Amino acid sequence: MIALIIIILLTAILLSIYLWRRDILKKIGHSHQGRYVSLSDAKRAGLLINAYDPGAYDCISIFKEKMELHNIDYIICCLDLRRKSARAEMLPESDKILMIHCKQLKWYGAPIPEITEAFAENALDILIDFTFHRRHYPLEYLFRHTRSTLRLGINADRAKDYDLTIQSGYAPEETTSDIQTGLMKHILDYLYNIK
Repeated sequence: MIALIIIILLTAILLSIYLWRRDILKKIGHSHQGRYVSLSDAKRAGLLINAYDPGAYDCISIFKEKMELHNIDYIICCLDLRRKSARAEMLPESDKILMIHCKQLKWYGAPIPEITEAFAENALDILIDFTFHRRHYPLEYLFRHTRSTLRLGINADRAKDYDLTIQSGYAPEETTSDIQTGLMKHILDYLYNIK
């Protein structure tokens, strides 16, 4: 009997947190009138990525190199909620690469204000959502909080959130590191060459 009461209470708490998160996301969404911006014309670009996806750190390096090559100011936000991440330590320390760990989240899952302000303080010309599977709440929060001219994504299930959707042709569970890094290169080449 006590176990049933505990289960009911936990379910009620989880449901209320879910509803509260949904209401927060509805309130922070900016009205968005997207338009195409070429990478050659962009002044500032952003990348949202999940460290759990294969090839995530290689994609971060590719994005960073391309932005630096073309003198584009950039900001990268990578969600990594694991206790230990060996690859995260391989990334160079930079104020342009934000790693979100459990300690940088509020109790209900939104990033702390320092992360949100660092990522979304200035409008972006291009925002790339490079999350293959579902977009976890901290990245969803940042996505909706950020003002951007062009929103590009790779998940067809969320196509209504984007101005441009590019797909690899593979199901998310079939993607490998090579597929992801190839897709990142193709997206950046497309954005740079199409005017």
